[in-house]
Amino acid sequence: MVGKAKSRLKKQHEATEDRNQRLKVAVDMYKTEMEKKSRGEKGGSLRDIADEFGIDKMAISRKYKGMQTIQEFNTTKQKLTPAEEETLADWIIERCGQALPPNRKQICLHAKFIRRQNHPEKHPVGTSWVTEFLGRHPEISTGWSRSLDTQRAQCLNPSVVKGWFDVVKEGVVDDDIAPECIWGMDETNCPRGNIGKERVAKVQGKKTQHAQGGANRETVTAIVMICADGTALAPTMIFKGQNLYTKWTENNVGNATFVCSPKGWTDSTICNNWIQDVFEPATCSKANGRTRVLFMDGHSSHFSPEVIDFAMRLNIRIISYPPHCTHALQGLDVVCFAKLKTELKKAVGAFEAAHQHAVGKSDFAGVFGQAFLRSFSAESIKKAFEVTGIYPYNPDIITPEQMKPAEASSIKGSFTLTQTSPVRAIMQSFRTYHPTNLDASPSNAVASSLSLSSQISLAIPPTSNPCTPTRKRPNTPVNDTPSKRMRITYSNLSATSSGSFLTSKEPYTSKTPFPRMLKRSPAQIQEPDWSLLETPVNTGDTGRRVSELTTALSQARQQVSVMHGNQEIFSAQAILQDVALMKMNKVVHEKEREKRQRNRTIALPNPGYGRIWTTEAIADALKSHEEEEARKRDEKRAGAKKREEKKAIKVRIEARWNEIMEKHKADLEAHEERCKQLQLKGARKKDLPSKPKHISKRELTAQMSTADEEDLGEDRGSDNEYDGSGSEQSDGAE
Repeated sequence: MVGKAKSRLKKQHEATEDRNQRLKVAVDMYKTEMEKKSRGEKGGSLRDIADEFGIDKMAISRKYKGMQTIQEFNTTKQKLTPAEEETLADWIIERCGQALPPNRKQICLHAKFIRRQNHPEKHPVGTSWVTEFLGRHPEISTGWSRSLDTQRAQCLNPSVVKGWFDVVKEGVVDDDIAPECIWGMDETNCPRGNIGKERVAKVQGKKTQHAQGGANRETVTAIVMICADGTALAPTMIFKGQNLYTKWTENNVGNATFVCSPKGWTDSTICNNWIQDVFEPATCSKANGRTRVLFMDGHSSHFSPEVIDFAMRLNIRIISYPPHCTHALQGLDVVCFAKLKTELKKAVGAFEAAHQHAVGKSDFAGVFGQAFLRSFSAESIKKAFEVTGIYPYNPDIITPEQMKPAEASSIKGSFTLTQTSPVRAIMQSFRTYHPTNLDASPSNAVASSLSLSSQISLAIPPTSNPCTPTRKRPNTPVNDTPSKRMRITYSNLSATSSGSFLTSKEPYTSKTPFPRMLKRSPAQIQEPDWSLLETPVNTGDTGRRVSELTTALSQARQQVSVMHGNQEIFSAQAILQDVALMKMNKVVHEKEREKRQRNRTIALPNPGYGRIWTTEAIADALKSHEEEEARKRDEKRAGAKKREEKKAIKVRIEARWNEIMEKHKADLEAHEERCKQLQLKGARKKDLPSKPKHISKRELTAQMSTADEEDLGEDRGSDNEYDGSGSEQSDGAE
């Protein structure tokens, strides 16, 4: 089978690798021949070896003398060292496996960070560095990404997958359900127009090439049902609309059933009617009284109390997939729907080419029916159950690569860089050891007085005489057991200011100090004279040569010692950061769980996992949930009614208050006019009548509210007629 053509860069890299391999073999052969000549034997010539391997003889000679090749010389001019580039490449591969691939800009930013941290005195990474980096690492290439929903990436994890196959084993395998009784159901949206992209011919220089065709984005929902024996039921089409017209059901080549809904999606009523009117009549004869298993996704519209009660009465076992995992566990999504969408796109294109107009609702039944009949074959249907591990049962069908994106949000998360075996062992100890409050106390941070090397002596005394071992236990206890060392480590961490939060049980907050990168010890040691390895030795210069080699060896030992110290610092830092990461992941996971369940009014067993819905416990939980929802709706309606009544009372009070104030204003004007007349007649001021009074608004509100509560059926305020008199004064005091 013809594969994809290799790129020019890939070919160059493979040619370079092949040449380096041949050069290595040629140098080894030349060394063997030179050893023969040193023993006085006849050896092959350099020219013959070069001709045999197709390598220049000078290249073999330079490599034999320990000189650098051009590739090795070029690595010294790179912005990052080979080890740093390998670390960056490992990080990129790890992120790609987690479905978090970095783009060129992010790769460049990480390279700049490494360059700034390790080589601050050198020039930063340039704009073309990423292209050169990708050329040196053929295991990494660039391409277009395909979106994977974050919830799907996080939910498909080993714990959920194991729980799912445990449910399948309990509901299918343990009861030996026959393949003709295993059904899978799912919905898919079917567009009526070709709105996707297609690679076509265009005029040179033209930026965009338009293609005529239907661009209607309205979709029709199709409910599809397949069986593990390779058969499929007729689909159910859900059109968007208030009424279902006869024209929409014409040319029904797929023998589909039709319904409509306001949004064009399935709901609890449609699902209830579907399982009673479509699924039950079409599968009861094949089941012949045996238990039928129906796999559906966990959408709330699929699991109303009516559906659960009907399924339990007719021995239908409904199993729901784990949330957001159907892209890997639902056979229709994995195998069948991709073929259906391809065939539907072809059918829509053929219809538009033949009729020169877009596919309408009255045309869709025929177009979809043709695509449906071409898509669902016995082989593809059986393959849908096989690749998802349902039938035949295969709990190992989901590969670790498929679950790797969940590592980014796992509470057992780890850093993307691979650590050494001792570091991983200590990390595992911190993960598995559960300290007590006594272990975390700083007062217990007392190490053993004996060193580790003095605990066990491997040397056997030569003068030891055989003796009968005593039955008594030794009086000297073992001072440094693994558990005691872990307790001492935890106590020492608790005594530090920046690491005490790692051992505490308090939640991690933004004010908690995070362990920062430790400083390295600079290796300010003279570089050994490595040219001594290539200088030929004369017998007269043996003493001087030994002295030079001893000095170089001492310098190399000092450098190795400093590097080992730095490595220990990095290892300790990695362990501390791993513990901090594990604690932060747990805190974030707990907060996210609380946030998800904050507004959840129903709690079913095993949240986030697959489950068997047709059980008495779930049926009772759904009924209780419906009753609780009905009670809340009644309370909400009662509250709304009460608010409306209060609003109406407030309006009546305001109207009555305006009437009182207008009457009071008229009374004041009449009072003033009367006082003027009396003063003209000679009346004294103290003999004038008092100003008119009116009721306060607070008292009016209390009286009208009480009257409304006593008589809700009559007109509010009709029993309370106020003439402007009252017990309180608001103005017009004497």
